[in-house]
Amino acid sequence: MRIRESINISASPERVWSVLADPVMMELWNPKCTRCKVPQSEEVRRGFEFEANFKLNGKESTSRAVVSEFIPLSRIAFTYKMDVPQPDSQATESLEITQTAPNRILVTHQIDMSLSGIPLWARLLIMLIHKFGRRADDSHSNLETLKVLLESELETAV
Repeated sequence: MRIRESINISASPERVWSVLADPVMMELWNPKCTRCKVPQSEEVRRGFEFEANFKLNGKESTSRAVVSEFIPLSRIAFTYKMDVPQPDSQATESLEITQTAPNRILVTHQIDMSLSGIPLWARLLIMLIHKFGRRADDSHSNLETLKVLLESELETAV
């Protein structure tokens, strides 16, 4: 099962890429990410490994993460390996950027949970809630948070 969403952001491709391709920056745009621990002085590339903590449904868990795809200024994918809900579970998150006009970027975010160990009925429920549900609080989606972060930085720089 895959969940996919897109958003347009007013920023340069280099600025968007600098945020998406840095795992430490994930804490700023992904509200579920509480911490990313990366090795010192290693350049992010395909095969780069780091540790990511996520808080889901009130429970914090640690994932071993690897950059599974890395095409500069275009696409990055992270594969998260976890022991919850069952040993050797994994999910893949990919982010793709496409320039649609000068300083206008389409960011497409996709999460593949087909190997997550989550039962099929629960994955289908997640997909339906994501597609048709509304947030009960005033929180933003990952991409909305990314847009606010990048566009507010652009305003303060002008």
